[in-house]
Amino acid sequence: MINSIYDAKIMQVYNHKRILSQILKHAVYQPYEQMTTPSGRRLTKAVMVVPSDEYDTLPSFTQPIDMNEGTNKEPMWVVDGRPFLRSGTPPVYVAKNDWTFQCVRLTLIQAMADGAIQPVRLGMLPAKVFSRWIVQSLTQRFNLDMSTQMTVGVICALYYFQMMNKEPLALENFESYASHVSNITGVPRDSVVTTLEGLNKLPHNIDTMIDAIKTSTRNVRLKDLNFTTLFMVLSMSWIGVHSRENIGLALEHGPTFLAMVYSAGDDRSYRKTVITRHVENAGRPADVDAFLKYVSRLVMSYYAD
Repeated sequence: MINSIYDAKIMQVYNHKRILSQILKHAVYQPYEQMTTPSGRRLTKAVMVVPSDEYDTLPSFTQPIDMNEGTNKEPMWVVDGRPFLRSGTPPVYVAKNDWTFQCVRLTLIQAMADGAIQPVRLGMLPAKVFSRWIVQSLTQRFNLDMSTQMTVGVICALYYFQMMNKEPLALENFESYASHVSNITGVPRDSVVTTLEGLNKLPHNIDTMIDAIKTSTRNVRLKDLNFTTLFMVLSMSWIGVHSRENIGLALEHGPTFLAMVYSAGDDRSYRKTVITRHVENAGRPADVDAFLKYVSRLVMSYYAD
């Protein structure tokens, strides 16, 4: 798990603190508008940069930035809305689906920070999507045998629960999740426990997940697997503004992945994506509906009105 979007490997090329200083400087002279959904709902603790001549010198940025980062104040998020909006009063949304994704994701960031996201209460659907997404993509790329697929699925499911928890989980406390992992992957519980026993520690970030996959499978075809390879295999799984970067984030940042699964199930404009295919195949329509309703209630609780 990572504490911030900008801790993710895909974001290491960004100097977001330099951009933050520019954001704060512009805020003095031109306060930002409160962030709203395409339907006009206002988000709490969030503002947006809209298309305006006043912001011409403000560098573009692809992911939310906390304006109060490094202080003792509560987070105040700013999102660059310029790729999604056209100037007007109010602004005109030109990529409603992608902007809705940004709104959902930002509320989930807030919810995770508040400890309001409980992996088990989310149901097994997103965990199945995450595990199958990686297993099937790697299988297609490396022609993995069934035993390797099962082990990779277990490792990915274990890592999913780490990614969704605000605090890291210890290996000795993880046997309680063995039944959940078995349900997610179809691997017998005893085999899940055996895989657990072969780990020195739980995978807590994407690098340790990849290391656990290589160590546990001992498959020569995966011996050179690293983040770059995994990202390239998965990078076309989503569409829209900043889609490839968001895929990289979804491998480490729980709210980004959940927002993808939610958008895949809720918005037909994403129907041709790999993520949507896994959502449709990972559970019954009732399972998808239950997940969408749970996330929707959570999201709505972070809207101002």
